[in-house]
Amino acid sequence: AVKSSYKWYAVRDKPWGDKVYSVKMHRVVAHTPKGMLPHHKNRNSLDNREANLENMTDPDHRRLHATDRLQVKIEPTPAIQRLKPSP
Repeated sequence: AVKSSYKWYAVRDKPWGDKVYSVKMHRVVAHTPKGMLPHHKNRNSLDNREANLENMTDPDHRRLHATDRLQVKIEPTPAIQRLKPSP
């Protein structure tokens, strides 16, 4: 496994001539064509089951994850609870 940005990915080595390249396993399992990106449906980058992978275009993948970042969870704190009007 290798860390890319803030996520971990499973990789395998692929020989090419006299060099060896690392290939992310989700690209192999999903049979991702050039110009497409594999998306982990359950957001777990180490879950490379074929049923969990979906090939997407880069704009679609970016759009999907941009909406993920917009989902902010706000937990009520004591200060917020004090601001609520009493019944």
